[in-house]
Amino acid sequence: MMNSELLARIKLMLIPGIGPTLARHLITYADSAENLFRFSHQDLLQIPGLGTVVSKELLKHKQYESRAEDELKFIDKHGVKVLEFDQDDFPYRLNQCDDGPLMLFTKGNMDLNAHRMISVVGTRKATSYGKNFIEELCELLQPYQIKLVSGLAYGTDIHAHKSCLKNNIPTYGVVAHGLDRLYPAAHKSYAKEMLKNEGGLITEFLCNTNPDRENFPKRNRIIAGLCDATIVTEAAEKGGALITGNLAFDYGRDVFALPGKRSDEFSQGCNRLIKSNKAQLLDSVEDLVKAMDWEELDKGQQLDLFVDLNEQEKKVIDLLRAGKSFVDDIGICLQMSFAQTQAFLFQMEMNGWIRQIPGNRVELRR
Repeated sequence: MMNSELLARIKLMLIPGIGPTLARHLITYADSAENLFRFSHQDLLQIPGLGTVVSKELLKHKQYESRAEDELKFIDKHGVKVLEFDQDDFPYRLNQCDDGPLMLFTKGNMDLNAHRMISVVGTRKATSYGKNFIEELCELLQPYQIKLVSGLAYGTDIHAHKSCLKNNIPTYGVVAHGLDRLYPAAHKSYAKEMLKNEGGLITEFLCNTNPDRENFPKRNRIIAGLCDATIVTEAAEKGGALITGNLAFDYGRDVFALPGKRSDEFSQGCNRLIKSNKAQLLDSVEDLVKAMDWEELDKGQQLDLFVDLNEQEKKVIDLLRAGKSFVDDIGICLQMSFAQTQAFLFQMEMNGWIRQIPGNRVELRR
């Protein structure tokens, strides 16, 4: 049976002038995309932030129905899993990002809400210096049950994925195109191995979307937003790796950079991140483990952080998992004053369940 709401949301993605942020706003306002398409022009003009031009485009939604139906057929035929922003299985970390995607299309048996998720990014012209560090990183982090995210590109990305496969670490590739293709095609065999090892592929793009240049910054924000920390191993003064590091910093995530000589082209970006206090200097894997406050799990041990919470504390955890990270929003949901909310959250932080992050927000501890 065709999912009519998903069909409507895919149509919404196809309408010119509507990006993920506006699409989320419209669906929330109308309670569903299906309801939105029942609005008259006058109804649409009442929606805050929606202009006349886009309102008129929304009224033409039926012309996108055939394309949206083709997408649903592709999803069904190829076993693509769709994660929608307002569903429980959507990555809660991405819901903490103001520009998070409307939905994700995925292949593979992945846990995108895993306890410890890091991304590794860097230049496509990775040197032995960066590659050796990545190999050491994956080898030493293997006992910590991490999931590693990167972009399947040449150089740093693919070396990170390969090092994960070598160390039996689930690794996720975020791509800048639809799931009907793989770019670069030379990495298809590695993608297949990732799928076999509890990893997979992630995109926000519909099928028949090419890996066009403008799609890569969009891809980078997902790499940054999915993870607790982003590691920049090598980067020139400009490029995608630096964009990803800056995005992670803006999201209030931990950023680490591998330092290098001033004369090394692909250390200049990392050194700049460190100098501008956007990244912590990463001298060893032990630095990362200490900064992230990780402890190695005993063999067979399962981590259950929230077994002893009271009802109010459980509500805070649920809110954070749903993407509500601002102290003001949490206070409204708890029906507490700002001062009461701050005191309550401070006690939860002292108990090791949450921590404060920039922008008057909190997040779950690792």
